[in-house]
Amino acid sequence: MSEMSEVKSAIKEINKFHKKIIILHCVSDYPTALKNTELYKIKELKKTFKNYLIGISDHTNGNTSSLIASTLGIVAIEKHFKLNPKEKTIDSKFSIDTQQLKNLKNNLDDIFFSLKKRKKRIKKMIYVRRSIFSKKDIKKGEKLSIENIETFRPKIGICASEFFKILGKKSRRNIKAFTSIFKTDLY
Repeated sequence: MSEMSEVKSAIKEINKFHKKIIILHCVSDYPTALKNTELYKIKELKKTFKNYLIGISDHTNGNTSSLIASTLGIVAIEKHFKLNPKEKTIDSKFSIDTQQLKNLKNNLDDIFFSLKKRKKRIKKMIYVRRSIFSKKDIKKGEKLSIENIETFRPKIGICASEFFKILGKKSRRNIKAFTSIFKTDLY
């Protein structure tokens, strides 16, 4: 049975339960050398599975493969992530750390905006502007500080210009890392 027919068979089975499917291109080589990523297959998947979204499961050492794939119209990136860069695990050789994740997000923003057709500037500004996000888990009642908040794109929630005004405010709820923060989350 070919790879494509296996995927078709799996999709047929999943469709019995729901239609929310994203097909991820993946090379099962851990870690995958960049020269072995076979990213051309993303175009084949898009052509064969026109009614489904396509993404990538990236097991390379860096972000290059994900960045290249983003130019091919993928909608999702699965990347292994490690909180502690010094920790050794089975997948630590191809896992990215917090800084690499931040770099991936910023590079993807750059690619997205450089390839996107310009529309009205006002609509674009929401993606260019920054807002306040948690940079690690924040517990209910915990004070916001430079250690647990950061500004990222897009502008969702509290504008980055309010950064120093909300320092010291407390969280009304548990906020997961890399989540946008709204005024209703604080007291």
